[in-house]
Amino acid sequence: FGPALLRQVPERFFAMAQFLRLGARAGGVAAAAAGLAKLQTAQRQHLIYCDEPAEKARSVRDVMRSRSGRVEKKDTLLFAAYKQKYGEKKTKVQLNLNDVKDLFGKLGLKNEVLIGRIFRCMDTDGGGTIDFEEMSSFCSLLAKGSEEDKFKFIFTACDLGETGEIDKHEMRTMLTAMCQTYAQLNPDWSLVRTEVDANLWAHLDEHIIAQLYANRITHEVFAKCDADKSGTISLKEFNFWAKRGGKTVDAFFELFPIFNVLVA
Repeated sequence: FGPALLRQVPERFFAMAQFLRLGARAGGVAAAAAGLAKLQTAQRQHLIYCDEPAEKARSVRDVMRSRSGRVEKKDTLLFAAYKQKYGEKKTKVQLNLNDVKDLFGKLGLKNEVLIGRIFRCMDTDGGGTIDFEEMSSFCSLLAKGSEEDKFKFIFTACDLGETGEIDKHEMRTMLTAMCQTYAQLNPDWSLVRTEVDANLWAHLDEHIIAQLYANRITHEVFAKCDADKSGTISLKEFNFWAKRGGKTVDAFFELFPIFNVLVA
């Protein structure tokens, strides 16, 4: 198996894998070889697996791209979809939430929690609709916004209560939606990273697994980010934590490339 990561692995396959390891150690080469053939067939029929270094390299490239910005507003798929339906100069068009859901749906984003929060971030004047300028500004942010702009965007998206601070429940809710969406958009990405995860999360549906994954990231983020131990995170604390970097920051922003579907 080497560095391979197995996703949604039935228990019987782990049993077979363990048999191969034990058989090889005991010198049972013939039995191990026969078992390997069965396991390879089982993998082809039932498993989705990915090579860890290759997946990590793709993830790093996606994160760097989504955090640095390398395209123009006019090149974003979201702006192209908007322009195709409403035109580029129709400044009087006002999009409600359902209109935005329709645009995002064409691009593969269908999670209602996530779309609702993106809509709120786009609606900068709080009017309940999105006009041309707001759509244009949001597409510019996706395309070439600074790290600070994107940190503020993701912070605002997580601030469900719009209090200027994020609590654990809000972050868990948003990260769960992001996990579900990223798994749908990127089949090579896996929520189950280790054999321990697979054993602990066996027979759970995807929503529960996404929730557990989000809970773990949230716990790690608050342990590092909530400097004053208030139980909430301010934008200042979030920015300081995000700029400092580290394993927890990487795990959090690994989900951010879901917004690349709106870019290119």
